Amino acid sequence: MNIIVINIFLNFYLVERGTQSQDTPVRYLGYANEIGEAFRSIIGTKWVNVTYGIATVYVLADTADKILMILSHYEN
Repeated sequence: MNIIVINIFLNFYLVERGTQSQDTPVRYLGYANEIGEAFRSIIGTKWVNVTYGIATVYVLADTADKILMILSHYEN
C-alpha cells in the first residue's frame, strides 16, 4: 500500500516539476540501445554493447538526479 502511495506522489511531483533531462535532447540517449539493435548487422555486436552502455549510464544518471531532487524536497 505504501509503495503505491509513494509511486503516485512521485509521478505527480515529477510531472509537475519536470526534469532537466526531459527538456533537452540528452533524453534521447536513453534510446541509444534501440539504434544499436537496429544496426546490429552493420555495426557488429561490440558497438551494440557500447550503445547499451550509453543507455544504461543515461538511465542511472537520470535516476540519481530524480532521487537527489526528491531528497532535497524532503530536506526543505
